Amino acid sequence: MKILHLDKEMVTENMDRLMEIDRAILDDPWTADNFLMDLEGKWEFSLVALENDLIIGFLICSVRGNYSIPVTWGIVGRLFLEKEDIIKEIIRSPIRHDIGCHSFSHVNFKYCGREIAYNDIKKSIIAMKRYNIIPKSFIFPYSSVNYLDILAENGFITFRGKASALKRALLYVVKSAGNEVIGNAFLTLSHGLVRPRKGSYGLWNIPGSMTMKRYLSTNLIVSAVKRGIDEAITKNKIFHFYFHDYDLLLQPQNVLTTEERIRGLESIVFYIDKKREEDGLQVITMSELAKYLNRIWGGTKEL
Repeated sequence: MKILHLDKEMVTENMDRLMEIDRAILDDPWTADNFLMDLEGKWEFSLVALENDLIIGFLICSVRGNYSIPVTWGIVGRLFLEKEDIIKEIIRSPIRHDIGCHSFSHVNFKYCGREIAYNDIKKSIIAMKRYNIIPKSFIFPYSSVNYLDILAENGFITFRGKASALKRALLYVVKSAGNEVIGNAFLTLSHGLVRPRKGSYGLWNIPGSMTMKRYLSTNLIVSAVKRGIDEAITKNKIFHFYFHDYDLLLQPQNVLTTEERIRGLESIVFYIDKKREEDGLQVITMSELAKYLNRIWGGTKEL
């Protein structure tokens, strides 16, 4: 499957297919005018998924509001060469984002050789340097953590580690449950707070707390994230929410719609902003957290 930038020209050329997908899922599908309407950020951030050159899903995005929330972007290095318009939009943002590395070509570090991993990381660093970006955060493709010494050698200070075995097991139960009540009970247990750990190569491992898996309903995700945020505030700990762009894509085989996912994500962002204002929630990127922990803890520590 390929994911490409969706511009107005592609929408016009593929209007019948886009409307066919929309009708397969929504009771009140869009008209051609809806698809072609110009909105802030729409032609910069919208995506389309293709399989064998056939459109199988799409994500229409626009800017609804600015909550000034910094995030860590995990970007594959080749996009710095192929999608300069998207990269420039991120760089121009008034928000101080953390632009991290997601490898150059989305290679699986668990199954590739050391030389391939080294060269892949180097290619990403060179591509990002064109924009004066020195990445400090690394997001492993497929969450396959490996070759941490190569990351350290190339100036990285943190990576997103795997969730604990217990959490992965609980998420598997949620995936298999087929019952929202059971799923909600196990998801409550699995969302969890995380403890960053600094390993032997000086890298901070910051595992994820919760993500937008496509097999989870939007309501389950939103409620679990809100509980995680509340618990983080109460216990003064870390809740690490993340998601992949394809978790938002609209596809005919999904029971969820892109519009529903976007509303859920906006609900989460609104809640973060609300809790930041009311309860002093701190929102921090991976590299900022790692730098802070280095100042506070210094050597090999567990938070």
